Amino acid sequence: MKKTASALLKTLVFLLATSAAQAQQVADTILLEDKSKLVCRTAVDVKPIPEFQMFRFIAKTIRYPDDAREEGIQGKVYVSFTVTDAGKVTNPFIVSSPHEVLSKEVLRLIGLMPNWKPASIAGKPVNVTLEMPVSFKLE
Repeated sequence: MKKTASALLKTLVFLLATSAAQAQQVADTILLEDKSKLVCRTAVDVKPIPEFQMFRFIAKTIRYPDDAREEGIQGKVYVSFTVTDAGKVTNPFIVSSPHEVLSKEVLRLIGLMPNWKPASIAGKPVNVTLEMPVSFKLE
């Protein structure tokens, strides 16, 4: 069992830090009288932070789908989700994926994710949408 779990962990590569750690901006578009647009951006003071050990949670929770393993399916799934002002993870959807079976596993994973510390603007918690890549790789 340990050997299988170890092999599974070696086959999965998670590239989360790059996009999950990105600060988000809130944009408002104002239409001017001359029909040009003015875009105002407000940076989020504090980005959302997982209140758990994300990499440990993912390693314990994710499963490489048997169908994908048998068919040699691998690649990167991009998932978008919202961290609410209460820290709940909601509205997950797949942005892109090499195969539906990998998409289903990533959606299952995000659905089980614990609460995060919410982002804030001027000290007030706000909803923020993030995009996170999850890579599946067979060795």
